[in-house]
Amino acid sequence: MLASTLFNTGIIFADDVPADGDVTAEQAEVTEEPTAVPTEIPTEVPTEEPVADPTDVPTTVPTEVTGDEPTEEPTAEPTEIPTEIATEETPTVDLTLTPTVTPTEEVISAQDVTLTGPEGTVYTRTPYFYWNYEEDAYKYQLFVYQKSLNGDIKMFDKLYMASKVCDDDAGTCKVKSPTSLAFGSYYWKMRACYGDKYGYICTDLESAPSMEFVVSSTTPTAYEPNGTIYTNTPTFTWTGVADDTEQYYLQVYDSNGHKVAINGGTNILESGDATCETDEDGEYICSYTDAELFDNGSYKWRVRAFYSGKWRSYSGYKTFSVASDINENFDSYAPDFTKLAGGTWLMGTEDGNTVYYTNGVSKRMTNLRSKYIFDDVNLTAIVKRAAGSVDGSYPASYIGVRMGKSKSSSTNMWYTGYIFGYTTAGTYAVWRVDTASRVETIQPWTEITGTFNDDGWNELNVTAEGKDFTFSINGDEVASFTDGTYSKGYVGFEMFRPDSTILPFYIDSVTVNNISSTSVSGASISSEQAAANLAAQSSSTGSVEGYDGGTVHSQATTPNPIEPSNTTIYTNKPTFKWDDTGDEKYYLYLAKITTGGIDKVYGKTLLAETYCSDGECAYTSASTLSQNDYVWKVKSYDGTDYSDYSDNQYFTVGTTMPTAKKPYSTGYDNQPTFTWTEIVDAEQYNIVAYDSSGKKVISWWPLAGEVTCDADQICSVELEDFIGMEEPNWITPESLDNGKYRWRVRALYNSRWGIFSAYRDFTVASEFDSDFTSNSKGWSRLWGGKWYRSNGYYYSTGSPKVMNTAKYAYVYSDFTFTAVVKREHTSQTYSSYPANYIAVRMGNSHTKDLQWYSGYLFGYTNAGYYSIWRVKGNGKVTALQPWTETDAINKGDWNQLTVTAEGSSFEFYINGELLTTVEDDNDSKGYVGFEFYRPASAYLGKFYVDEAQLTLIESTSLSVQSTTSSQATVSAEQQALNEAAINSGIEGSIEGTPLE
Repeated sequence: MLASTLFNTGIIFADDVPADGDVTAEQAEVTEEPTAVPTEIPTEVPTEEPVADPTDVPTTVPTEVTGDEPTEEPTAEPTEIPTEIATEETPTVDLTLTPTVTPTEEVISAQDVTLTGPEGTVYTRTPYFYWNYEEDAYKYQLFVYQKSLNGDIKMFDKLYMASKVCDDDAGTCKVKSPTSLAFGSYYWKMRACYGDKYGYICTDLESAPSMEFVVSSTTPTAYEPNGTIYTNTPTFTWTGVADDTEQYYLQVYDSNGHKVAINGGTNILESGDATCETDEDGEYICSYTDAELFDNGSYKWRVRAFYSGKWRSYSGYKTFSVASDINENFDSYAPDFTKLAGGTWLMGTEDGNTVYYTNGVSKRMTNLRSKYIFDDVNLTAIVKRAAGSVDGSYPASYIGVRMGKSKSSSTNMWYTGYIFGYTTAGTYAVWRVDTASRVETIQPWTEITGTFNDDGWNELNVTAEGKDFTFSINGDEVASFTDGTYSKGYVGFEMFRPDSTILPFYIDSVTVNNISSTSVSGASISSEQAAANLAAQSSSTGSVEGYDGGTVHSQATTPNPIEPSNTTIYTNKPTFKWDDTGDEKYYLYLAKITTGGIDKVYGKTLLAETYCSDGECAYTSASTLSQNDYVWKVKSYDGTDYSDYSDNQYFTVGTTMPTAKKPYSTGYDNQPTFTWTEIVDAEQYNIVAYDSSGKKVISWWPLAGEVTCDADQICSVELEDFIGMEEPNWITPESLDNGKYRWRVRALYNSRWGIFSAYRDFTVASEFDSDFTSNSKGWSRLWGGKWYRSNGYYYSTGSPKVMNTAKYAYVYSDFTFTAVVKREHTSQTYSSYPANYIAVRMGNSHTKDLQWYSGYLFGYTNAGYYSIWRVKGNGKVTALQPWTETDAINKGDWNQLTVTAEGSSFEFYINGELLTTVEDDNDSKGYVGFEFYRPASAYLGKFYVDEAQLTLIESTSLSVQSTTSSQATVSAEQQALNEAAINSGIEGSIEGTPLE
């Protein structure tokens, strides 16, 4: 269609930010109404596309169609790889290969390829590669390498048929990068291959010319700081834009939303303030460390670049917390700590010292945690618990490290992490608390053999370095162990209050030091303490709430559980197995793990003579268990005493029905990745998908070994994994068309197919190119007159006195939207009234006169005026550029309108000429479409669309010319017209500007 007559839209910067969108079935309908086309519109468009001068724009529809790009995409791979081409695994010398046919004279006179681009900086991760056509070349081989400090890395080499990627009339060739390139430095080579399908020979690779380029983005990527840092002078790092970037703007906010002054308060980093250099991976990285100290607290930051004369889009935010060393004496308040659960914490005085204390809450834990996360840390606290016991039990007081920020609903038990505590009975214990608030013993309540003050202050210390932990009381090391379950978390305090008796817990001081600044003591555990530790390991006295002073003397032998243990099972009546200890009977305990705690399911007393044989006992549950997490344990009875319980064993009752995860909602990839929950030990999976009409478009049957399942038990396959599969019952499309779909998955387990998962609905909203030759798929009328498709055009007569609109089905964020349009006129006089628009980032509402909102409108009139409007959520309009004269418009004829929207930056083109740029952040995503006004008393012709195309910013290819030269700019003449229109104070109306 007509779009191929049009013009270069200039530089399009690439940083894709996808958005969600949808369309109703009613909106998707388009009425077909064959009708007469205006006489200046040809009824046929030539099938061939001769090259034409893009500045020669006819006043009627051209009979010759030109274009910047070949009509066919290059093939991804040749159907057969000739044996003469060297592979990476088997190096060969290029020019010594012998073709299977005798080379012609043209082969013998083979010439090196002349490269034309990309060179310099490009702002797309999938650039086009351009070179001059070599006569008689059969194929071309493209090599791309990334440059790094560790050496050059080959990204890919691919063969392309010359007939597919070259225009021999124009003498040029081009292909798009088959893979997305990371930001960094590259060079590329191209060699020509001569011959035919029976054999060919390629020019020498070593002597082939090369060209260097840098993949960059005008939007930096913020890297560090991110997460918790342990210094008051953070270093900010981000991806640089280019060597000649004039300035960066570093924007930092604290947790109250106050802007933090950077670089003396300007927040602007001039050239030289930041250090920018290419790292070992070839990525261009900038860094800056401010001289001012940051207070402990939470922050967020982002950065943008001033490049080529204007400020570019901000990076996304990164959040971080400054958590430098804590040295708190609680003289006034506790700024570095916050209550988690339980009783209130108060400022007070004890023994003449200012303290932070709590009375706790009856029968629950009370917790106090730091505001920040630490990993390798030394925690020291001087604490005191009021002396005494409750009914012979001594309640526990703890310090904690690497803790989470959750607590159980039943007891306020703090989890996850490690707690180290003591009682006034002179005992200590160490526990690990897991994600379900389950407490696991590291060291049970044990006598403290060193210095201890049962009615006074004691110093507790924990050093956590990597997987190694040491615990000390009053300077004496009491325990050490190695455990890698939790590597970072909060620090803090926890105490248990058993009843209404008030036994306050006091904190006099606390210091928290990062391990790098802490001198770890070389002290070791005394022999007396080591003996006490060993004795306590066999006693299991007390609980996490405290020490009861008693000892369990069990005569029976504790059984050893066998299964199920730490696994997922797919039966709701499991069989429990344990070793037979030779005792009389056993007691089996089973409980369900819920968010509210541990709920007992049953306890069964089982006679050994019934359930045990050959040294093993087994019991199959008579109760049906629901899908859930469970814990079980068993103890034996010898006729006199029970043994201790065995260790807790955990298992999950699962289902053989997977859960479909992704894709769902709206996505912008027409080759999506499908993910679902793994069925452990499944043999095979079946994935099916249907389009909106119910037609099955995907049917895959991969074996379990052919899918990828990660440590979180999420499996995935990509659509492109199965392209070309010709197995029976398989349906394997190369890509999915834009539209709505639903999919589900099932698993083959134990040689039986399970039931399908519930459906997941998703929408594919990838780039589109509508030429309206055979359909108008995705387009629909919104309000106003009907829209029709006929003779390759999409058009509407409109309704009088209102705006008339049509939209594409899906929501987009950053993109280039181009349309070739024409407003028919009934006379030879070109009126500046009414207006015709393309619309971007639009909403789903309208005013009473059918004005579409919210969003942005870019329009023109046949008299040669253009305007740009922002329409707010209430339907009110603001002229971002009032009606302005321009020579770029073909009056009364076809015009190509283009909008590039990237973040808050917009560029507006007509027929390839940049008219103006705008910065506005009112709407970040929305629909694209068309809008035009029809007056009440005049027909003033139909509004025609010949072609409409949307390209996502990330995959927009910049031309060689625009990537190797300065970016497109507004001409001085047009800029003067723009400023005159703004300064006039006359906006005109959104319906157009009638001539006087």
